[in-house]
Amino acid sequence: MKAKLTCKLLLINTLLAIVMIFIGIGNISADDTDVYRASVKNNAMLVIDVSGSMAWPVYDANIDYATFFEWAIGAGYGHDDTDLTDWYADKAAGTLWEKDKIYLVSAYTGYAEITGEDGVTKYAATGDPVYTGSTRRQRWVTGGIIDTGWQVTDWENPAENNNIETVTVGDKVYVVYPTNYDNTKADNGQDIKGNYTVAYENANITGQQLKNHQGIRLTDEREDPRTGVAKDYGFLGYLHAPGIYFSGLFESGTWYTLTDNPNAAVTSSGDERIYAFVTGNYLSFIKLIEDLNGDGGSCEHSEGWRYICYQPGARVWTTVDIGTIRNAEYYSSSDYSSSRNENCGEIDLNQFSGRKYLRIYFRNLDIENRTVGSCDCWNSNSENDGVYFVDQDGNILTQLTSGVNETPEGKIYGCDQAYVWTGDYNVTNVTKIYVKFYVAPNGGDNCSGSDRGFRITKIQWTAQEAAEEPAASGAFSCCNGTDGVGQKVRSRLEVAQDAMKIVVDETREKINWGLVKW
Repeated sequence: MKAKLTCKLLLINTLLAIVMIFIGIGNISADDTDVYRASVKNNAMLVIDVSGSMAWPVYDANIDYATFFEWAIGAGYGHDDTDLTDWYADKAAGTLWEKDKIYLVSAYTGYAEITGEDGVTKYAATGDPVYTGSTRRQRWVTGGIIDTGWQVTDWENPAENNNIETVTVGDKVYVVYPTNYDNTKADNGQDIKGNYTVAYENANITGQQLKNHQGIRLTDEREDPRTGVAKDYGFLGYLHAPGIYFSGLFESGTWYTLTDNPNAAVTSSGDERIYAFVTGNYLSFIKLIEDLNGDGGSCEHSEGWRYICYQPGARVWTTVDIGTIRNAEYYSSSDYSSSRNENCGEIDLNQFSGRKYLRIYFRNLDIENRTVGSCDCWNSNSENDGVYFVDQDGNILTQLTSGVNETPEGKIYGCDQAYVWTGDYNVTNVTKIYVKFYVAPNGGDNCSGSDRGFRITKIQWTAQEAAEEPAASGAFSCCNGTDGVGQKVRSRLEVAQDAMKIVVDETREKINWGLVKW
């Protein structure tokens, strides 16, 4: 099967088509003497939408979002804020979706029937599933997830590697509604998130071609004669590019009862609850977009997908929960008292065979330090305060790579920080770490607000010295590594800009380009 277009390539193809129209118009001669005239470039204008919706993310089937999500958390670049669901709880319960499986999933996005330009052809239109508000977006990954029993394991050979149910009409193969729900997470005929029985509202659905103008061939490759690029307008093409295809079904007023009648659909704020075919990878995309919060430095943002790049070539770290280690007065509403050098707890590393490097996770870090300067202090207090780590031989550990603020003496400090990892410590010969908290004689007063100290809850360790970095793949910034390296979720505007750059560069000698935004 020829390569299919992603959203980015689709946009490039469309722009090139527009370009060829302009070129074609410019080549129509009004007079044979035109051949003796100086050639003049055609003029063209690109109009780009820069409104709020252009900041929304674009699905890319080449990214494994589940692996991306777990890797980002395991590497300490982010955490799961669990707005939609608890990733690790679902994984432990065995109710997570699988990357290449195809599910029927419902959410409130609305539905409308529209008529094409020919005045006859009918089309189905639904709302955008990505940014419809978190309460509605949550439906995609928390309920109404029906395992169709279909799975695509090789996009290049769909006829040999999937069990999608179809019907042949003439020489064309069309997708039909699944007749069975092959569900390994629950009994057949149940959704994977609960014990609700799944059923079609009437007998005219099962095994029939998709309703509400959604009838579609399994594959439908077409080559653009102007560009020579082929793309798949079939069911597999849609699931490969946008990752989603409206099934033509809705949920009726009865839980997990699917109907093909739009008027029988349950609604919320006027929007019908539709069912769509989606890949497990698409569900992981929704989860990552909504719930991956960035941690530490330039990655610290509620929408981690905008900043974190998936760079799996780096070291693989193992994350371990170690309970809670904190200073004695952490839960006090006032400042910690002065003149102390307390032992707050210890971390036993003997159980981690082959360990070479270690990171320590501060769930909270609120220790100011006037001597080095983490805050704009207005008095002489908080000098040299900080938490520090001592090995079994009494040596103070210092970071090899800077993850959090550290004094020359190895004391860590920070102002009202949370979810931050230290840099790497060499622990090849370290068997035990003692966590200590130092407060100077004139310390204990805050610079601003109430300084509570610190709370440590996790560590990461690795037996690797290093690993090969992933190759550069684009012009984008990365909060967690080298810019342009690895994979990154792009916004609609970023994809559109990249596509326009390619088109302008390829037609530079033929067209004068203008640009307007709105």
